[in-house]
Amino acid sequence: MRIFLIGFMGSGKTTVGRLLADRLGVDFVDLDSLIENREGIAVREIFEKHGEEAFRQLERESLEEVGRIKEAVVATGGGLPTRPDNVGRMRSLGLTMWLDVPFEVLAGRWSGDGWVDRPMLRDEAQARELFDHRRARYSEADLKLDIGAEEKPEEVVSRILLLIASCAT
Repeated sequence: MRIFLIGFMGSGKTTVGRLLADRLGVDFVDLDSLIENREGIAVREIFEKHGEEAFRQLERESLEEVGRIKEAVVATGGGLPTRPDNVGRMRSLGLTMWLDVPFEVLAGRWSGDGWVDRPMLRDEAQARELFDHRRARYSEADLKLDIGAEEKPEEVVSRILLLIASCAT
């Protein structure tokens, strides 16, 4: 089984994904890290040097690469689901799960230097607009998990495992 974690930047896809993969005993793949390793530069630099469209193409190629892994938990970039064909592809490859975190919680996670490594974010107002725009795509996920402000990653993983088990019966 492949599980694709989707959600806005800072929603915990990587942290939760690593823990979930460990609990399931499967591979963990962070698409942004996969791209950075393959390209030899950071996501931010890809955006700066080549633009968003080039990065989105690299995301699509990475998604296809992940499709060759039999069992994995995959943390996607926040913008991957904004392309309709990517949502359909993820759903054909496995289960998509939206980690839905309130905007105010996310903004708190970006405080300080948290904005630096997020090439799509310039300020809070622009981030809010992007957040609102992307929610429609995220809502196409197979499953949605509302995540509270105080919820720890281990608790989120336990809830995901229960949700998956309930879907399998």
